[in-house]
Amino acid sequence: MFKKRNIIKRTCAVFLGIGLLATSSLTAYARTYSDIDYIMSGIKINIPQTLKIASPTQNVTTTASNYYITGTSNPNYNLTCNGYNVSAVGKQGTFATYVDLDYGVNTYTFEQDDGSTATVKITRSGSGGTSTTNSLSKLTPEYKSAFVSGEEVTLTCVAPSGSSVTATLMGETYSLQPVAIASDGVPANYKTVITVPYVSSIKDAGKIKYTMKYNGNTKTYNSSGNVLIYPPNSTIYVQVSEPTTPIHNVHNDINNVMGAVRQGGVDYVVDQTSDKYKLSCGGWIAKNGVEPIQNVKVTNNVDEINFTRTMNGEMITFTGSARPLVISSQTSDSIELKMYHTKGITSLPSSINNSKVIKSYDVVEKSDYTFLTIYLKDKISGHVVEYNDNTISLYIKYQARLSSDPNKPLEGITIAIDPGHGGTDLGATGVTHTSGDSECHITANTAIALKRRLEGLGATVIVATIESDRKTPYEYRMEPAFFHRADMFMSLHCNSVGGDARKAQGTEIYYYYGRHKPAAESILDNIIAHTGRKRRKALQSVYRVTYNSLAPAMLVEMGFVSTPMEYDEMNSRQGIFNTVNGIADGIIEYFRQV
Repeated sequence: MFKKRNIIKRTCAVFLGIGLLATSSLTAYARTYSDIDYIMSGIKINIPQTLKIASPTQNVTTTASNYYITGTSNPNYNLTCNGYNVSAVGKQGTFATYVDLDYGVNTYTFEQDDGSTATVKITRSGSGGTSTTNSLSKLTPEYKSAFVSGEEVTLTCVAPSGSSVTATLMGETYSLQPVAIASDGVPANYKTVITVPYVSSIKDAGKIKYTMKYNGNTKTYNSSGNVLIYPPNSTIYVQVSEPTTPIHNVHNDINNVMGAVRQGGVDYVVDQTSDKYKLSCGGWIAKNGVEPIQNVKVTNNVDEINFTRTMNGEMITFTGSARPLVISSQTSDSIELKMYHTKGITSLPSSINNSKVIKSYDVVEKSDYTFLTIYLKDKISGHVVEYNDNTISLYIKYQARLSSDPNKPLEGITIAIDPGHGGTDLGATGVTHTSGDSECHITANTAIALKRRLEGLGATVIVATIESDRKTPYEYRMEPAFFHRADMFMSLHCNSVGGDARKAQGTEIYYYYGRHKPAAESILDNIIAHTGRKRRKALQSVYRVTYNSLAPAMLVEMGFVSTPMEYDEMNSRQGIFNTVNGIADGIIEYFRQV
């Protein structure tokens, strides 16, 4: 069971949390909010306003013909580069310029009217030749992987061409060979095919040790993932370890989605690549979304079915002998469950006649799955499949609606917020690089302000806990929305682009389920109305955090941190205030329409 976590830990070494003040009285549906001091109280924004080149951080050599130089400056003074005015300067002094590089040393001196100067030298070498390396990368397995004794497995890595590479597993050493011939030092794919060593019982063989000899030096590396070895002729079973994980029809096409499965579901492996397992259900699942599991069955003989109603939804539980995968889908008038390796469902209990939303159902039992279709008589927010030991539950969430109190229109509605990135993951560093706020700081500040705004409108707000000392797992970001049966989920992010980013601007929102597009469109339109940013699009995506079938789920790209003007506006008291007001009005507008 997921433990309740409802306190945001401010990370990225800025500050940890701030006290949330009592909610002030706000006017619902208003396009103008006048409480910026309350909403932004205690929120710290860090944009240095002294002249400094942020990127590159020091003199640099490159083979590129152009370079995007960014930094900070005093917004009260004019800024020049080699005597020419810098046009891309934000209101808080961040700047960017895209320069053409001549061969040899290029010197760029930035000056302000107060006498401040900053200089960087960028050397363009060669004729744009191929880059080189002196280390190993992309060592397989990248994730914990299970193999069966006697099977053939391909080990791969990227190494400098001309190097000698070996891999050691359980005391056996194997030589990797380059796939193609390249000039010395150029990154090259190396591989070898090995026969998995024999074991009589399941053994965790640990990480594979890679040894590289190059230019008279010897270096050793370990694979990121451990190797779990099964005895000959064994079947590998895996259990979904992430809150929601997509299954793909084709192993190398992430956009070709078969469906999404929930944490706890089990299936067995019929094939695998370096990063995915093919399951008996026919789909491919990422190895970092599952865990190999022992002493488990997938054949599910259901012997008990129950129906219950709660305040905000209804639940059908199927208790049986296993917890195989269930892939679900939803239309405007039905929910469909494909319950793999499941038998024994001939009918649903008569108590289902007390349902507020279920009109009827059909059950079709096939040789390897049972197909259950539930027809709806009223609009619902969504549904979710969950596992508890050998009980599979289908929870159907009622559609939330605005309250009758005009000052608290969101009363009774729960909103879950994920401040994107955080901890050791800064996200996009933007025009200040690491000298000022990065993406994670902006999303954390926005989440705090948004929580206050929504609570003032009556909502219950759940903010995901962001770990301060590591990259936060998807479980901490996504599971609170399921645990609290949230009526909406949004993951806050900032956009970034490479190359000449001076004109990149605007807000865009991503969703996965087509039925979530109206919510995304409503929030996008209102952010634009409040901030004046360019309206990009509401787009269907395959981002992991958008796989929430229970309620509208979105990834909100608020603006570009790689563009000085947008970075300075978005990361300001007024910018954050405008953003959260737009999101709040968009939420109200969406629930007014349903």
